[in-house]
Amino acid sequence: MKLEELAIGKSAVILSVGGEGALRQHFLDMGLIQGTEVTMVKYAPMGDPMEIKIHDYELTLRKEDAHKIEIKEITKKTENKNDSFIFQYKDHPGYGESSYHKMNDHQIYHESDLLTFALVGNQNCGKTTLFNQLTGSNQHVGNFPGVTVDRKDGRIKGAGYNDPQYGDIVVIDRAAHSQPPIIKRVIGRAGDEIDIDFDTGEVRRNGMLLDEPYINEPTYINLGAEFPAVVPEGHIFVLGDNRNHSSDSRDVSIGMIDLRQVMGRAVFRFFPVSAAGALTD
Repeated sequence: MKLEELAIGKSAVILSVGGEGALRQHFLDMGLIQGTEVTMVKYAPMGDPMEIKIHDYELTLRKEDAHKIEIKEITKKTENKNDSFIFQYKDHPGYGESSYHKMNDHQIYHESDLLTFALVGNQNCGKTTLFNQLTGSNQHVGNFPGVTVDRKDGRIKGAGYNDPQYGDIVVIDRAAHSQPPIIKRVIGRAGDEIDIDFDTGEVRRNGMLLDEPYINEPTYINLGAEFPAVVPEGHIFVLGDNRNHSSDSRDVSIGMIDLRQVMGRAVFRFFPVSAAGALTD
């Protein structure tokens, strides 16, 4: 049975999608993929085009295109069978959701374990952009319903991130202090001498003045640390871009950051929405 034959108000499951090349890809981009349920909403007065409902949104399709999509109508018996299906729910472990997880108290995974993550979200919320940033891929980013219709796999680049580079924006674990993670920029690495002139706001690394186009204002505020300071082995020195309103390595309660506290590199900003997008150096 072809999609063009489906009666108004009836639903069906897509069995196969015909067409070739760009046309078939267009069908897939719209969400018309095998196993998806569609409902016929209405036909135009002359029978062409038609409107169908798929993935909770309406889609207009030409009769010629609908002829290329093979379906199986959902009968009343099938619907009743589906309605009687009972889902078996299992409690989610909730690790890290209600409180910060201390790895030294309860090791859930071994460092060698391979973890698989799935990116799930509403349409056009940035899943593909985030996927590209995490994996280094160059998947097509679309601004229309149904773009994420094929499975895309990738390995997170920098997995086991323990060698932050200058300028990296990193996420730092503060669970040991019962505080949420902080996000700061790497200024110094092991062996570097960091000096800050709080009168001029200038920051120097190994005697060289840093060019910092990313900061909001010069570094005028000292939070108790003494300078110049040498970054010890296994640590980094970090500063926030909003220099005079940031708690960072200038703060004696934070100080130099142990590399074991670095959770990873921040690659994408979701909030505020006005500033959402990929983070750059």
